[in-house]
Amino acid sequence: MIDLTKVPMSRFGSYFAISQDAESGEVILRDLHGGDECPDKLFTLEIPGENEKAKTAVRAEPTFLTLSAGEGKVEVCFGTPDTVNIYGTNTGLRLLTKEPTRYDTVLPLPDGGWEFISYKKDYKYRFDCVGGTILVKKQEDGISPVFEIIPSGNYFELAITGYRVVCGHSPHTDYRQARQETDRSYACWLSSMNVLGGGEMAELAAYIAWSCVVGAESNLTRPAMYSSKNVMANAWSWDNCFCALAVAGSYPELALDQLLLFADHQDASGAYPDFVNDRFSSYSCVKPPVFGWTCEKLQSIHPFFKRREVVEQLYRTVERNTRFWMDYRKVDGLFFYTHGNDSGWDNASVFGKGVPLEAPDLTAHLIRQADSLASMAEKLGDRKAAGEWHERAQQWTGMLLERLSDSDGFFARVQGEPLECRSSLLLCLPVILGNRLPGAAIEKLLDSLENRFLTPYGLATEEVSSPYYRQDGYWLGPVWAPVMYLVTDALKQLGRLDLAKTYEQRFLSAIEKSGMSENFDPLTGCGNCDPAFAWTASVCLLYLRDISDWNEWI
Repeated sequence: MIDLTKVPMSRFGSYFAISQDAESGEVILRDLHGGDECPDKLFTLEIPGENEKAKTAVRAEPTFLTLSAGEGKVEVCFGTPDTVNIYGTNTGLRLLTKEPTRYDTVLPLPDGGWEFISYKKDYKYRFDCVGGTILVKKQEDGISPVFEIIPSGNYFELAITGYRVVCGHSPHTDYRQARQETDRSYACWLSSMNVLGGGEMAELAAYIAWSCVVGAESNLTRPAMYSSKNVMANAWSWDNCFCALAVAGSYPELALDQLLLFADHQDASGAYPDFVNDRFSSYSCVKPPVFGWTCEKLQSIHPFFKRREVVEQLYRTVERNTRFWMDYRKVDGLFFYTHGNDSGWDNASVFGKGVPLEAPDLTAHLIRQADSLASMAEKLGDRKAAGEWHERAQQWTGMLLERLSDSDGFFARVQGEPLECRSSLLLCLPVILGNRLPGAAIEKLLDSLENRFLTPYGLATEEVSSPYYRQDGYWLGPVWAPVMYLVTDALKQLGRLDLAKTYEQRFLSAIEKSGMSENFDPLTGCGNCDPAFAWTASVCLLYLRDISDWNEWI
């Protein structure tokens, strides 16, 4: 069972989702077309009758939802990604428009169905009913439509189909078949993801990964795993990398799509968009260059990523992205961010004095990216390019140590001047360079991780003793999945398996306590922000597989 107030019910490929408002108890059908800045609440689903909200019981499973009141029961599932299938017995159903806008239109169709045109959403919804009748009324404002489903005898079947211009297929109104298809799709996913028998945590993570995928449509050139179907309804260009790693072993083509989606929208400069949805690509900010590291990890997960044609695709796009940083984001030999969001650590304390910011994590990511490009060039038989990328990686490592480190560790510079603020975990991310760094630098980083940032639930992004620390401060303290995974992967490469295992288990304890939250309180393990986040679920799946494979490491 899933908690609809935290985890939306949806399915692979669908833009539809159903959530429950924690305060009002309303069950709301939503549509995520247009991304996280577009109104998404379509209809509240209600069983008619006096005090129906107080007496309606709501139960959600991964593939269907049940509303029940007295003898009446309504079941809801998504038979196809673009269809909501509803079956009612001993009751009708009322659907009230939740966010009506000017120019919304309802009209009868020649074949007996109804069409609702959501003007601001720029989307249409067809209503077809079998075993009942659809009545269209107005709410008290005289504008907002209400769809009242009146059963014929003791049952009805309703299908709501979404489309942009015209409905391209016959509406699928057989609820039994719809449930069978949804159940089959989800069971196949669970089996393929190797989580059967892994417990509630594993299944919740697998469900969120499955249900967060939307289909290729309009601006989305490929299927994409959205960061969430709660609030963060876009694909972001570093979230996608961790999501790709989670599915790579079972669905390598889907994993590749998560990277190539951003290659499809890569700017002529080589920059990836900050985020992408079906209507829009944003370039106001970028995200840290973790694509090269991701390519290395993908190759270690599945031989599909060692195929020449795949290596060629990834090499071309990662090379262009690296040259963006070389051509447009480099000063005094090193690289800089122009916004906190560029780093993915939006409000980290190192950004408190402004930008441009030379941060050691950025150069470290690009060193890893250059090493990755060298490896891919070698696989493609281009030894000259491989040598050039290897030489750049060495040069950038020297510059990083010279310009952004001292005997106390790594630091950042703003507008060229060293920052006194050194309380952010971001300054420890050069650990991903492993043995490229001198032994003393590595030991200093490991000491900082262990004694300054490690908490009962993972690595705090800001020292808890820092004046900048905030309990629910986004990147000013909470524990985040991607950082945990980057660090534990680095620890494994350094041979520090004991530390890696400890860090993984502490983070999993936060998930066990609070679910797949966007981030976690480092001292209590309570979840913050979005409670159903895809990259948290993805890292959870990766860690659970690690636990089953620890004997191979030890």
